[in-house]
Amino acid sequence: MRFVDHDFNKYCECNYCDLRATLKNILEKIKVYTCDEERKKTYDMMLEHYRTKICNGYCPPEKIPHYFITISLPPTPDENMENVFIELLSQIKYLSDAEGIFEYHGADLKFHPHIHILAKLKMMNKTNLVKAFHNKLKIEKNFIDVRYSTNPDLYKKRSEYINGIKQDEKQEALDADAAFREKHSLINSFKLKDKNTYLL
Repeated sequence: MRFVDHDFNKYCECNYCDLRATLKNILEKIKVYTCDEERKKTYDMMLEHYRTKICNGYCPPEKIPHYFITISLPPTPDENMENVFIELLSQIKYLSDAEGIFEYHGADLKFHPHIHILAKLKMMNKTNLVKAFHNKLKIEKNFIDVRYSTNPDLYKKRSEYINGIKQDEKQEALDADAAFREKHSLINSFKLKDKNTYLL
């Protein structure tokens, strides 16, 4: 492995709490990596190598700063609504790494169109974030719910939710949404990455 060419042990006198920070600091000091991808690959190998020595085989999951955003939509959407909203969402600078899904029914099966968005984003002023969605989408602020977390397990759970892996009690709503999408030729979900839009 690339990192054995260097004596990392002399740098790595840390406990598991600051192992990641120490390893990243090492890579910044040793200017041998030609690109971020190479640096990230080496970092992952180093982390795996040292976690058994320093952490007794365990490192706490790395935090993932993110927002889970739910936006209620007009109760009578037109057929082009999804495309319009996705185009507007792609223009919001805070959504450079995000995924989302349009849903049309609540757990009670009543018609309730809304968007769920999961965005990797560090904590910011909640008012400013809500305002950004309000200004771009022309949706009233009280219909925009934003929730912040760094919990990697919660991020994974929310990502699975976006991608259709949900609790059994929501299956009826999922089936109703699937039928509605098929009837109106609507998309299932979308991703926003570096100003690019991917429809799924």
